[in-house]
Amino acid sequence: MHSGNSPLRPDPLYMTCFEKGHHVVGRRKILEWVRVRNTSPQGIVFASPLIGGDLSQQVSSFRWLARKKYDLVSFNYSGHGNSSDKFSLGATIRDTLHMLRHMSRVSEEEQLPLYGVASCYSAIPLLSAAHCLAEPFKKLVLINAVTGLNPEAVISSFAAHYRKMARTKKSLRSVVAAVGYYADFLFPGIAKNKVYFGTLE
Repeated sequence: MHSGNSPLRPDPLYMTCFEKGHHVVGRRKILEWVRVRNTSPQGIVFASPLIGGDLSQQVSSFRWLARKKYDLVSFNYSGHGNSSDKFSLGATIRDTLHMLRHMSRVSEEEQLPLYGVASCYSAIPLLSAAHCLAEPFKKLVLINAVTGLNPEAVISSFAAHYRKMARTKKSLRSVVAAVGYYADFLFPGIAKNKVYFGTLE
């Protein structure tokens, strides 16, 4: 295993720079990653990606951590961005394990504490990888972690969201439109329709 990287443009506003590269697993598999670097970081935050999104999505969502002097790392699952192979749920677990193992070594080499953050589905592969690696994080934050699907909770959540949207949006004419708004609420920044979800058909 090895990693290749290429520096991207510096961001003078936050005294950071961006690195983008690939982590090679075995002979043919490549995982694309990005790291927002600070000149004197307090630690490294490993942010698991969302299904259908890409590595820039988590960087954008958690960019404020870079302002707090933390390096921020994310990657693309198989089948996303420039990561090779096909997407599958099993691949998300394997990919997260490979990248977390790599970043654990990096944090040890650089003598920086490693933190984890995951939202929605990405909590599942991150918890699995953390367990396999004897919990390498100093701290771990899960945001709306999905550990199971409760239809009653989903219906209740949608109904509450629908009532709220009906009060604020005059263009809300049907339940179908409300489902679209709800999907955007659950998965912000991911393009989706009946035939594709983000980068996935």
